[in-house]
Amino acid sequence: MLSELTIKNFAIIDELTLSFSEGLNVLSGETGAGKSIIINAINLIQGRRTSADTIRSDEEEAIIDALFDISDNNTILNKVDGLGIEKEENLVIKRVISHSGKNKVFINGGLATLGMLAGIGEELIAISGQHESQLLLNPERHIDILDDFGSLHSLRERVGTLFKKLLKLRNELVDLAHAANKRAERESLLDFQWNEIERANLKVGEDEDLKREKDILINSEKLLEYSNHAYNTIYGAKESVLENLKAVKNNIKDISKIDSSLGKLHDAMESSIIELEDVALSLRDYAQKIEFDPAKLEEVEQRLLEINKLKKKYGSTIDEIIQYKDRIQRELKDISNSEDTIARLKNELHDTEMEILKMAEDLSDKRRTTAEKLKNSIEKELWSVGMEKTVFEAGINNHRFNTKGNLDENMDIGDLRITSKGIDDVEFLLSPNPGESPRALSRIASGGELSRVILALKSILAQKGGVETLIFDEVDAGIGGRVADIVGQKLKSLSKFHQVICITHLPQIARFADTHYNISKKVKNGRTATSVKRLDKEERIGEIARMLAGAEITETVKEHAREMIEKTAMQ
Repeated sequence: MLSELTIKNFAIIDELTLSFSEGLNVLSGETGAGKSIIINAINLIQGRRTSADTIRSDEEEAIIDALFDISDNNTILNKVDGLGIEKEENLVIKRVISHSGKNKVFINGGLATLGMLAGIGEELIAISGQHESQLLLNPERHIDILDDFGSLHSLRERVGTLFKKLLKLRNELVDLAHAANKRAERESLLDFQWNEIERANLKVGEDEDLKREKDILINSEKLLEYSNHAYNTIYGAKESVLENLKAVKNNIKDISKIDSSLGKLHDAMESSIIELEDVALSLRDYAQKIEFDPAKLEEVEQRLLEINKLKKKYGSTIDEIIQYKDRIQRELKDISNSEDTIARLKNELHDTEMEILKMAEDLSDKRRTTAEKLKNSIEKELWSVGMEKTVFEAGINNHRFNTKGNLDENMDIGDLRITSKGIDDVEFLLSPNPGESPRALSRIASGGELSRVILALKSILAQKGGVETLIFDEVDAGIGGRVADIVGQKLKSLSKFHQVICITHLPQIARFADTHYNISKKVKNGRTATSVKRLDKEERIGEIARMLAGAEITETVKEHAREMIEKTAMQ
């Protein structure tokens, strides 16, 4: 319930605060006093967008504050909790509109986004004015209203769940079908690649070993020359290193006979000569193994060429090539299994199509039964508010085969097109005049008639929950007299289930108010400002009298106004 609304620097409103009560709250006043501005401010609390043009002249920002009592509204409490906002009995919403463009939204003191506010606002308040009239003219909204009336949303949600499953299955099959069209070509390519790598019989590190072997083969003559020269220098040639070292060793031996302290040098020399002999013999053996083999060199070069070609195709290293071969093997396995997968998905798709069709047809049957009940209820309500002999229809047609449209929103099963809402198109039709066939609301209904259709729908759906605060802005358009009196009674009845805020020019409606506010505007210091006043009993009589007679209010008119209010209290 909307408990309090504060508006500051918004349009011609300087600053005002309205404290609303339960039941029927009526706002009245002269045309242009600012009643529509108050509705526009409430629109902002719902999460609607606005511009800096709404800021009062010469002010930097406009501020709208709203206090709601949500202690008994579990829907809002859960939504607030879902947004990470601490749940409290009261909900405070604040909008700040700035010339700088840095508009801000606050929910319970915390900074929020406009999207967060919109998600809450639509559950807090419903405004039946020009905006809702436009929604009612949109046939896409009619199926939701019908399902609300028939309490069919649970069944519709099950249809929607199956629709999502069906959509997922179809998309998977489409993807597999695209893959299957290229499967043979892809499989042939993969087979070729796998066999090419397999025939190569690659081993990790093989390329590095081949490079070393190639270097040796290319430099075989130089290696033979160097190794023979080293062998001869150390051992094989006359006056070789070893021959000279042996002479030195003998000299040291002779010295050590005279000076025994050099005995260790003799032993070290002996050890060095032995090690050097081993080196010389190793060089001789190495040289004997060296041979210039052009055939072997060509073989190594061809193998390296083969490996390099595979690297260009499948990876920069032998390890990457082997990993690629493993991936090929897995993909080939997936391709071989795709036919089985397609067959399984087709069976699952068929079963799901049959299931959703059966459920959607059941939903369609229930909608037709509900449509007849809605027709009778709406016509009864409309007749009571002056639209006698009006015929209302909730027309239901099944979606027929349609190759157009977004496949994510609808799909064809046989000759029917199904959506997440089922197989039905629903459109409300109206015939205000006897003898005329019912036609679309957008082609037949006037503004006043639409307001009364909205009121009829609200009255019928009142006991089915929904938002707690209903605001009527144009419900009195085009009516008067007895019809206005009946509309007032309807609003009063509706206020037993919801908080109702109604802007009206008609005394027949205003007399039913539980709380009555007068909206006026005055010029002060050269500036126009809107003000609001909650009326007491005597002030209400004066306002009702003004609404009855206009500028000249006589005692007779005031007495008539008093009688209207007292009669209402007795009803």
